[in-house]
Amino acid sequence: VTPVGVWRIGDKDTKRRMRNSDESRASWNVADVPFVMGFRKWYALHGAYWHDGFGRPRSHGCVNLSPADAQEMFGWTRPAVPAGWTFVEDDGHGTPIRIRNSRHPTPSWRGMEGEILGPSTPPATGA
Repeated sequence: VTPVGVWRIGDKDTKRRMRNSDESRASWNVADVPFVMGFRKWYALHGAYWHDGFGRPRSHGCVNLSPADAQEMFGWTRPAVPAGWTFVEDDGHGTPIRIRNSRHPTPSWRGMEGEILGPSTPPATGA
């Protein structure tokens, strides 16, 4: 299940192996997942080349995008990946994303570990 909340993109990777956590009951291990934008530990927005069932539940909680859409989103979200680099971590100003549902229409801001940072308005970044 995708966790509800308002998150900042915390890291970006042009390509990453993604696998289940040690605590997970499900097992997966996928190589070369394109355009990964991590927003919480073990959760990300990313391209999915292994299916075309977008708009229906297909993941273990990540947000699957078509590879073309993931590439487009990767290009305009922060943190920016410098030319020649493949990975970058956020400087505290990553692009905010809001994941909500009918039970949680105005979710709280959360950190990479899932901790609540504040109400549905952005927390101070110190910059």
